Amino acid sequence: MSNKPRLAILAAKRTPQAKAFGPLADATAVDLGVAAVEAVLASSSLSKSQIDAGSVGYGSGPADWADIARGISRKSG
Repeated sequence: MSNKPRLAILAAKRTPQAKAFGPLADATAVDLGVAAVEAVLASSSLSKSQIDAGSVGYGSGPADWADIARGISRKSG
């Protein structure tokens, strides 16, 4: 049996978009990221308790906080 971690891509979703100063003007980058994470969870058959770690976008910052806000770990290595 392999000791390699299993990796699965649940879905590809993007953050909401709107015109500048439009209906999303008061939303933070984290708020928009949370909406994208929620869309992935809604379109998958998994609950967040079945996910060991999440990866949203590249690097850190709002992407990290979007996962954390939804209760998904940002484990590495």
